[in-house]
Amino acid sequence: MSGEDKALLVKALSDALAKPIWGTLTIKTNSLLARKTISGFRPYAHIPEVASMLAHLRSSSKVKVNSLELHYLRRRYLDGVSLRDSAELNSYFEQCLRDPQALVYEQRSKDQVRYAVYSAQTGWVAFVEADGRRISVHPLQDDPNQLGRLLWRIQDLLP
Repeated sequence: MSGEDKALLVKALSDALAKPIWGTLTIKTNSLLARKTISGFRPYAHIPEVASMLAHLRSSSKVKVNSLELHYLRRRYLDGVSLRDSAELNSYFEQCLRDPQALVYEQRSKDQVRYAVYSAQTGWVAFVEADGRRISVHPLQDDPNQLGRLLWRIQDLLP
């Protein structure tokens, strides 16, 4: 990794910590993932926060969704993670990035770079866009080496 690439990585991680910005997702409600999400939420449709998300997802064939809210609902209701609210999910994200022993992996596709930060201390992995936006955070379910190309430990990047 070049010095310039390392500087961009440090900026992305620093921005993700300093400015907790989650993007807005545009979801095509007929996509396989959207249909699975809607189907998974159905048993919880009596819960107001889930009912609201279901109504929003069903409102159009293409909807914009607050990424943090959707990930919080997915973790809590579909993955069974005990979370009180979306702020707690944000807290897990920050714990990953503040763990000095956390490992940073690069995930590169032909038109995009993002980073996965795995904290063995918490057992969670946080995903960060190259511009510092927060993508997702969840308990690690697989081998961390499957997250991408290992780059650094947080302690070697952030002060």
